[in-house]
Amino acid sequence: MKAAAFFRALIIWLACLLELTAASAEKSSSFGPDARSTPAPIHPFSETLYGEVIADPYRYMETLDAETIDWMRAQAAYTRRIFDAIGPRVAFKRRMADFGGDFSSVQAPSLGVQPYQVYGGRIFYTEYEPGSENLDLFVKDRKNGAHKLLDMAKFRAKNRGRPYAINYFEASPDGTKVAVGISALGAQGSCRSDRGKRGEIRSNANRPAQHRHHPRCG
Repeated sequence: MKAAAFFRALIIWLACLLELTAASAEKSSSFGPDARSTPAPIHPFSETLYGEVIADPYRYMETLDAETIDWMRAQAAYTRRIFDAIGPRVAFKRRMADFGGDFSSVQAPSLGVQPYQVYGGRIFYTEYEPGSENLDLFVKDRKNGAHKLLDMAKFRAKNRGRPYAINYFEASPDGTKVAVGISALGAQGSCRSDRGKRGEIRSNANRPAQHRHHPRCG
């Protein structure tokens, strides 16, 4: 009964937040002349692929130059001002932390990818630990319990702090190995790292998985 009451209250809170967000957006002009979200600059660019001319005016963003970074920061600041203007938000966040602040979150690394796989009596899954912004790879079985196979914070530190992230993983049928696809800076491609059940790297094979090419991880 307590759980049902909590979820009813949660739905009401969310509805109120949506209304307050809309109201805050209408009042955004009170933040100053730079308060409204500004469209990204357009830089004319085109290329010919298979006889077709493809226009891509936002291609420059892929280099993450100073102009792009400044625009992204401005959008983040604008969004933060909108959220901060929602009166009950702080109390709502505190109340939600009372229920879920000490829990981890098992999530899929990307759209269309399973959050967990079960092979050879082992469960492979990606999880956000409490208070962490890193989606790490874990394995769990009856004998050894849960064990972190890939710590993304350590992986980034090993690779000069570049913002790598897991975008898929594939466990072997016997559960003794798992291949991990890792991307840097939002890249569409990924590198591949093959790991044993205790986390050691067995090989950085330059072989395809699911008919895709995966260069070696750094």
